[in-house]
Amino acid sequence: MTQIPDPPDLPVLRTQADLADLWLAVLEPAGHLEPALWLLLVEPDGRPTPALLRIEEVPLGARPGPASLAGFATLLAELARSTERAARVALLLERPGPSVLTARDRAWASSLYAACRSASVPAEVIHLAGDEGVLPVPLDELSDTA
Repeated sequence: MTQIPDPPDLPVLRTQADLADLWLAVLEPAGHLEPALWLLLVEPDGRPTPALLRIEEVPLGARPGPASLAGFATLLAELARSTERAARVALLLERPGPSVLTARDRAWASSLYAACRSASVPAEVIHLAGDEGVLPVPLDELSDTA
């Protein structure tokens, strides 16, 4: 698990742009990108919790299978229950390559939104990090949200 600055130094996340800026700041010292999924719990007032989880070696070749999605939904639900201050989750899909949304990225984002729904954990707009920066992947722009 990666730690981000103490809570008083964290920005309040009021907009999608605030969240994109936070993800850029988190990735800045990383150098090169590797397939990973970042998870951050957000308090009701929009303040991020100080714990940041990075799940490495994410197999981005295809949509996650049902067992993987069920396991991720269980993880989300347990994290939300264990942190009384958490109201929602922010997710970042990190991968090398152009910062352009691909069919695989859309499938992953759709699956992540579905896992959040399954866990009854509200989600911020999911973001994608590529070599040129971070971009939002809003649910309403995905054709397949199942």
